[in-house]
Order: sequence, then C-alpha cells, then structure tokens
Amino acid sequence: MKIQTLLSFSSTVPTAAAVICTIAFAGGAQAQGDFPSQPIRMIVGYAPGAIVDLTARQLAARMSEELGTPVVVENRPGGGGLLANEYVSRATNDGYTVLYHDSGLVTAPALGRDLNYDYKTDLIPVGIAVSGVFFLYGSPGFPADTIQEVVAELKENPGKHFYGSSGNGVLNHIAFEMFLQATDTKANHVAYKGSGPVLVDIMADRVELSMSSAPGILPQYKEGKVKVFAYGGEERSPLLPDVPTISETVAPGFTAANWFGLAVPAGTDDAIVKRLSEALLASTSDPAFAAAMEKEGAEAVGLVGDEAEAFIEKQAVAWTEVVERAGLKE
Repeated sequence: MKIQTLLSFSSTVPTAAAVICTIAFAGGAQAQGDFPSQPIRMIVGYAPGAIVDLTARQLAARMSEELGTPVVVENRPGGGGLLANEYVSRATNDGYTVLYHDSGLVTAPALGRDLNYDYKTDLIPVGIAVSGVFFLYGSPGFPADTIQEVVAELKENPGKHFYGSSGNGVLNHIAFEMFLQATDTKANHVAYKGSGPVLVDIMADRVELSMSSAPGILPQYKEGKVKVFAYGGEERSPLLPDVPTISETVAPGFTAANWFGLAVPAGTDDAIVKRLSEALLASTSDPAFAAAMEKEGAEAVGLVGDEAEAFIEKQAVAWTEVVERAGLKE
C-alpha cells in the first residue's frame, strides 16, 4: 500500500510574552530543548514475534540513531493492543513513553468496545510508520486455486465455507468481512485466540480461509502447506510477485492492511511531538529501513503532522462503515 510521505507542521511566531518569561518557564523550555536526555520506552501491545513487535523493533533501532538515545521496546500484551493504548494514554506526557499501535486504535471504537480512553483526546499522533498488507490464503483442500475461483466457490455455495480470524473484531476479521462485502459473497466466521491456531487449522483443513500478513504464512506457503490466493495491497507484493492483488482481479480498489504508528499522551509539548515526528520520518525514509520492512512483508510509510491525522480519520471512517455493514458492533 503506497502512501505519500509528507511533513506538515504549523509554524509559530514568538510573541513578546513568550520571550519575556519567568525563570520557571525558561527552565521548562531548556528541558524541552534538551529532549531527549534519557532512554525512551516504546510500548507495544503485543507479544514478541508478532509483526507489530517485529516492525516496532526495527523502528526503535533506527529512531535511536536519529534521537541519539536508546529507544527501548517494552511489550505489554493484552486486549488486542488495547491495554497498551490505555497505559500510554495515562502515562506522563514528557515524551519518554510512546505508544506503537496498530489499526486497533480506530477499529476498537468502531466496534463499540468499552474503552477507558479516547484516542482522539487522550493521545496525540506522532506519525504513521509502517503498513502491513494482508494476504488472503486458504487450506490445501479448499476447492480453488485462484482468487477468482475462491469468489466463484463462495458465490455458488453461500454460507457453506468457513474462514478463521485471530479473534472477534481483530483486524483480519474485519478485513475478511470487507472482502465478503466487496465480492458480494458469504462465509461463516470462526474466531480463534491468535493467528497461530488459525494457521494450524487451515493446514489441517479444519477451517478453509483467512487473512494474514506475510510473516505468518510465507514459510508454510513455500512448503506447500497452505494456498495463497491474493494480496490486499494496491500493487503486488515483492515477496510473492506472482500472486495477484484482490484489486486487479475480483474487487477493483480493494485494499486490506494493518498499519502501525506512534502516539504520545495528550498534553505532550509540541516541540517534543515535532522532534519525535522528525525522527520517525527520517527513519522511515531510510532505504535500509524500507528494505528491512520489505523482508517482513511490510512497507515503510512515513506520515506525520496533519497528514497522519487525516490518514487516521479516513481509516476510522472506512473501518466503521465495514463494521456497521457487517453487524459487528458489540
């Protein structure tokens, strides 16, 4: 999924009142000017090994170089990333605790979940760093070998087949519902606790279809244990260039991807947010980082400032529409 990379910050002109400040305010400004002066914790709401964690560690390493201080990944799994979101929303707003979140930031409210935070008021977006596009894959025994045949089979036998997800309301659940809506097909949903059990049952032909990012299925695909039918990006994946996109075959304009970004607690000083955003943009613009993301089946994005806010809002609207049409709201 290619997303234009832009940097947009509003400039301000210092007023006389800002120049003539007290010693206390001067001390605060000096502290902000020295940022960062200690290690930064990057909070990830998933366990080590997930694509969210893998991309976070790559970004943390690169941002450490840009900021001149260690950026340390801290895993706080639980609630599909929601516990980490809440944790950072309540953290001290000094820039030393940042959230590395996924699309669940906007899908959780769309699902009507009872949250103890509001991402629009309790968190400030630093930027969107990475996009992890989904592959649509299936069991070796599923009676189709192409995405066109998958759609034909689902149309011919509505409600007969089953697809698995990592859990109710998880993004690959919502994304598969979006696929069914886009192709006017039906299939039964089976919710699992994580992507691993889905893969196990697909390889055993106990469930037939699912969506996953590349790290979760490429080894099994290369061993012939699963079928990969299509890719949810705007263009074909360099990892599997022979696999067509859903958009070019059965649903023009269709894309399905998880995306990962940074956010800080509300009230964080603008200068600190800007410094973090600049580091994120420099990191995601690095060809070495882009290459590292490609190996993980992801894509460096690099949206900050107004562009990041607009992207998040657009995603919130799009996923909310899918949730409502599918009747997934809790």
